[in-house]
Amino acid sequence: MCNLTIDINGFCPLRCKFCYQNLDNSMLPEEEIYRIVDSDPKFQIIEIGGGEPFIDPRIIRIIENLRARNKSLHISTGGVVIPEGFMDLSDKLREGIQVQFSIHYSNPELFKIVAQQKDGTLFNKIIDNLKIVKEKYTTVISTTVYKENLDDLPNIVDLACSLEVPIRINPAYPVGSGKNVELLTSYQLDQLRGYLLTQKIMRRGMVESPLIHKNNCAAITNAYGIPKEGPCPIDCASKKYVSPRGEVFKCEFVDFGGK
Repeated sequence: MCNLTIDINGFCPLRCKFCYQNLDNSMLPEEEIYRIVDSDPKFQIIEIGGGEPFIDPRIIRIIENLRARNKSLHISTGGVVIPEGFMDLSDKLREGIQVQFSIHYSNPELFKIVAQQKDGTLFNKIIDNLKIVKEKYTTVISTTVYKENLDDLPNIVDLACSLEVPIRINPAYPVGSGKNVELLTSYQLDQLRGYLLTQKIMRRGMVESPLIHKNNCAAITNAYGIPKEGPCPIDCASKKYVSPRGEVFKCEFVDFGGK
């Protein structure tokens, strides 16, 4: 399956320490979004991110216009808000949309540290918003792991499973702000892999991670030195990334600094 990722804006109320994005308040023009999507019909899944797409005033119109093109959408959000009208979209529109909540903490205190926020109460709002959205949309949780939140991962997994929402765990990558955090060591990766395999079995498939499969990800190889076995999506041109500034790359986690 071919995936096109478009980060439609460069603004976000959160400041996650490992974020790859340059939060410069840029905004990809709406007509450019449609031009990119229409220019290559092989991309049937459009991943919409930011920044924070849910605080973009154009998001409902973008969703409607992309679904009208019969594209499936994967929307990545920090979950701080639910856009006005989002919960009122028709069943036909919603059936082709998956919402990913990026949650890298299990409690308000760690939320303040990882997302660099003064007020931890926003964490509870994010969880409340997830509960609302999952009633009408296919919903998943994505968690990025690095040294600072590694010990909290079992609590994050427990939180996801208590919410009955599948969770995918990814390692942090040394791009953007991710260059400034401590990545996991080889030993920690090995320990994490064993934990994730156990959780995948115990939680009956609710827990997923690229770390528990044969590695075909160039980003993981570049960041952690794990040998790549088999073709990465960027090797066969089945992945494309567009930044809020209109820059086009093979992958946001491999060559974000250059084409």
